[in-house]
Amino acid sequence: MDHDTQAIRLLRDFREQFYASALGHRKDSQFELLEAVLCASGPESLVRLSLAPPFQRCWSSSCDALSDGSLDATRLRQLLVRSLPTPPADSRELWVIDGTTWPRPSASTSPERTYCHRVAAGIPQDGVVPGWEYQWLVAVPEAQGSWVLPLEVRRRRPDSASPTALALEQVRAALAARSTGGSATGVGRVAPRPLVVLDSGYDPAQLAGSEEAKQADFLVRLARNRVCYRAPGPYSGRGAPRKHGSVFRLSDAATHGEPDQRATMEDPEYGQIEVVAWTTLPHPAGRGCALHGHSGSG
Repeated sequence: MDHDTQAIRLLRDFREQFYASALGHRKDSQFELLEAVLCASGPESLVRLSLAPPFQRCWSSSCDALSDGSLDATRLRQLLVRSLPTPPADSRELWVIDGTTWPRPSASTSPERTYCHRVAAGIPQDGVVPGWEYQWLVAVPEAQGSWVLPLEVRRRRPDSASPTALALEQVRAALAARSTGGSATGVGRVAPRPLVVLDSGYDPAQLAGSEEAKQADFLVRLARNRVCYRAPGPYSGRGAPRKHGSVFRLSDAATHGEPDQRATMEDPEYGQIEVVAWTTLPHPAGRGCALHGHSGSG
């Protein structure tokens, strides 16, 4: 069986399982509406989507699919996790969590808007705008390329938990689907711990101290203005004991001192890479840090 035929078979099996297990009421209308969305050239209204070739029903069925249709999110999540491509024997799954913003500054009647951070062209490049926030959990199937495989998406509503707490909920759900729905590693092979990568808006200490950290590894970017403190010295016997020692500013190399661990390697694409780590830096808010790395040619 050649590669193209196998890919078609996998796609056909996924579509059949999605239709049979994840979709509930109004499943035919929902399935055809999804097909119409995939075939559309861009965002379209429901009326225009109902005119797409895959949608074989009256235009009102597109509205019925959204208003009366049902979806089993747990089974869909299991299907997505189970359909992940098998990672090579010497690697493991790479998951990424990040948020995205849909600006809705004129939707004053929307009760679930939040003040969202947005990066846009021009000056200034970043700002705050009323809109809808979504947080994605995706799998990165290959080292090169820009394709990702969605595993979970949730809205950040005004009453939602913090982005870190929401990220832990998403990882928890994906890990549960991974254990109950089977894995993509093959029969008789134990699935290695996935690596979950997050940006600087997430709390590394909360992630490291979570139950999910027993089943997955978290790699979090640290903000450039991050400040930590070393452990205080011995008690002098006078006054209140000091809570913190000398300061560690990530942006100031003069405050770093000698790292606790250091590793250097040669990468064929990026040249020499050095990773230095400090493992004993308690923070005033209880957040641990820091890991720092840089690369250079030769």
